[in-house]
Amino acid sequence: MTEDARLGRVNPFASTLCAAVLGLVISVCAWLSVSATDERLALQVFNENATNNEMALESGLGRYSHNLVALGALFESTRNAVTREEFDSFSKTLLNGQAAILGVGWIPRVSRDERASHTKLARD
Repeated sequence: MTEDARLGRVNPFASTLCAAVLGLVISVCAWLSVSATDERLALQVFNENATNNEMALESGLGRYSHNLVALGALFESTRNAVTREEFDSFSKTLLNGQAAILGVGWIPRVSRDERASHTKLARD
């Protein structure tokens, strides 16, 4: 067999192998490119959602904070002690439709001397 004949037989296998390797390299490069693009888009969507949630949370906390400050102003504005009925009426109006604050409670300040009578009143 001559040298030219042997080279002729090897060339079809070598060209097939080169085409397969080149196809594999192109496929891997395309996959890496698409993967990086997809990751960038996912991160962008995540950041947009996080920003929207943060803004909604800040807005909601601001509203609830103002409501609690208004509730505190009720106590500061009255010279007499606030009664349970006044507190309930004011807080129900103030917190109407507020889903995050489930409830507020009225707990009077009681001295040691008044404790026994207050406890008896609460139990009755």
